[in-house]
Parts: sequence; C-alpha cells; structure tokens
Amino acid sequence: PTFHKKQVTGAEGLMGLEGEVIKPLTPVGVIQTKGEYWKAKSAGENIAVGEEVEILGIKGLTLTVKPKNRSLR
Repeated sequence: PTFHKKQVTGAEGLMGLEGEVIKPLTPVGVIQTKGEYWKAKSAGENIAVGEEVEILGIKGLTLTVKPKNRSLR
C-alpha cells in the first residue's frame, strides 16, 4: 500500500516555521520565511533586523512571531 501525507499549505503550513526579520518588528514589520516576505507582528518585545523568529500564528495576512530560542516575557 502507498501512503500519501496530506500536503500542508497556507496558514497551517507556516505554524512553527522559522524566519528572519527583514524590517524591524516594532511591533509590526516584515520577515522572510521559505523565500517569501510576510507582514509580521511581534508577540512580545521589538525584534531587530537579522534576528531569527518562530511563527506562532497568523491572523489575516499578518504572522505572529517570537524571537527564536527565547520564551515570551
């Protein structure tokens, strides 16, 4: 038998992914993930350009992110 893994696309496919800040999140800016640019909002403090972030969620076309390897304060 052949098993097909369901393709995860759209918002669900972005959850948990990592990206890099392109425009500072103060608290809204731009990140790049999987070669695409997304409007993003920090779930906590401001995040500087070049920092790695983890995607927590999405609302409309804006991603909610937190700094990678840091817990929310």
